[in-house]
This record gives sequence, structure tokens and C-alpha cells, in this order.
Amino acid sequence: MINKTDKPSFYEIEHTADKGIRAEGSSLEELFINLVYGMYYIIYDDTNKIKSKKVKDKKSLFLEEAALSDLLISWLSEINFLHQVENLFITDIDHIRISKEENHYILTANLTGIDSLPYKIFIKTEIKAVTYHQLKITRIRNGYTGQVIFDV
Repeated sequence: MINKTDKPSFYEIEHTADKGIRAEGSSLEELFINLVYGMYYIIYDDTNKIKSKKVKDKKSLFLEEAALSDLLISWLSEINFLHQVENLFITDIDHIRISKEENHYILTANLTGIDSLPYKIFIKTEIKAVTYHQLKITRIRNGYTGQVIFDV
């Protein structure tokens, strides 16, 4: 993620007390990844300052939720947990797949991350929680848009 060359499709939105982002993606998977970029944009002063190539950890992630909105909350909450508790800055998201089974959604992904402790000096905002407030996932002609508000 930190070495991505093209600009992610997200932008920050105004909110009274918290922080929010909107993102786009040609698929649900791309939307979910771009929302992670947006989350890191809110957390860090400048992610370009994070340059480590040394992998700290690799994780396989499996999430299952009844609704797509719940899956998005779980996804971003897990990324935030890895960052805050395990000091893991996700640098790569591979083989992400979102599927709809009979009555639930499943997300699988392989995550690679580096140690975020040396980069804590670049943090501008701590995210306490991912909220359902004004949460949106919308199908559009060329893919999806999503919006999420973070409790900071």
C-alpha cells in the first residue's frame, strides 16, 4: 500500500466532530482497499514518510457478516486494531475477495505489514472506532462508492 504509484480514489469529507472519507472502486474489493487508504490518510500526517521494506508480519484474514455494511465495519475495525494494538502498518493487501453466500458476506485477504512503532511520530489523528453513522455503500455504473465516519 505505501508503494502504490497511482493515487487512490478517496477524499476526506467534512464532519462536525469526527473524520470521514468517501471512496470509489471498480469492484467491492477495490472500494474496501481505497477506504483503507483513506483511513491511513486520516491517521498519518504523510504516509510517504513510511519507507520500511522489512516485513513485520503476514496475516490471512477471514471475516463473515450478515450485511455488507457490517462487513465494511469489521474490515476497517480489524485494520485499525492491527495498527493500534499490534503496531502493524499494512503495506500490501493481496488476494482480497468479497463474496455473497446464501445469507451472509465473506471477505478473505492476505495482509502484509511493517512495524508502525518507528512512524508513530507521523500520526496526526488516532481513530477510536469505525462507526455506522452516515455509513453508505452504493452501486454505481462503473463500480461502487462508499462513505464511512470515524470516531476520533
